Formats: sequence, C-alpha cells, structure tokens
Amino acid sequence: MRETLDFTVKKTPAEAFAALTDMDMMAKFGEDPRSPVKMTVERVTDRPRSGLGSAVRLTVQGAGQSMLMETVEWDPPKRCVRKLESPDLTALVAFDFKEHPEGTLVSADLSVEAKSLLFKMMLPILAKKVASEKLKLADKMRENLA
Repeated sequence: MRETLDFTVKKTPAEAFAALTDMDMMAKFGEDPRSPVKMTVERVTDRPRSGLGSAVRLTVQGAGQSMLMETVEWDPPKRCVRKLESPDLTALVAFDFKEHPEGTLVSADLSVEAKSLLFKMMLPILAKKVASEKLKLADKMRENLA
C-alpha cells in the first residue's frame, strides 16, 4: 500500500520540519481525544533524542502490540524518513518540505508492507480507510502546526 498526502502550512520549511519531526509533539497527537488513532509513545532510551537513529516505541490502543519507529533518514529542513517495524508490518513514512508561496509544501509518503497473513488480508481495507481519511489528517496536521 502506498499513499501520498500533500498540504501547505504557513510556516518556514525549518519551522514545519521541527514541528513534524518532534517526537514529543507526536506523542501529544496520539493523546489528543480528537485524534483518529489513540497511541502511547515511549522513547527508546539508548538512542539519540532526535535525528538519525532516534527511536520510539508506539503502542496503538486495541492493536495488542507495539512498533519500533526509527529515524532512518535525516536531512533538516528538507527530509525525514521514519521506519515502523512490527511482527505484522513494515511501514516507511517520508516527510519532504519545500518552500511554497504560502509557506511550506509538506509531502508525506506512506508505504506499508504487510508481513503476516492477517495484515495481508486487512491491507486493502486499511488502504481504503487511509485514502478516505487523508484529507482529515492533512487538516489535523495543519491545525497542529498553526
């Protein structure tokens, strides 16, 4: 499954990069009662706090398992790529930041590869859900960056 989300924010690329790659802000996003995904975020203590190699463990409520999310590419303020790994799936989330007349154009690319049979069967449903919710997610990210 692959999905791309593009949106603009009224911030400089450096400000948008800092906000969208901040692990603490991501934790707050998961705690927001309006967030479509409820999760807890725990830092991996033997990793850098930010940048290449930084990592957190994400636990999505109701999923029954946690995922390691590691920063695998770090080029501020242009690009950040994070890899999520679980027994059932591997996902890459790439954020690219480019100057735009309205501030910054943010491109978020999500690529998900199912490993388990269950997730292989669920992937088409997940793809439809992500596609239908991506405009709401862009609005939510814009709101969080305002």
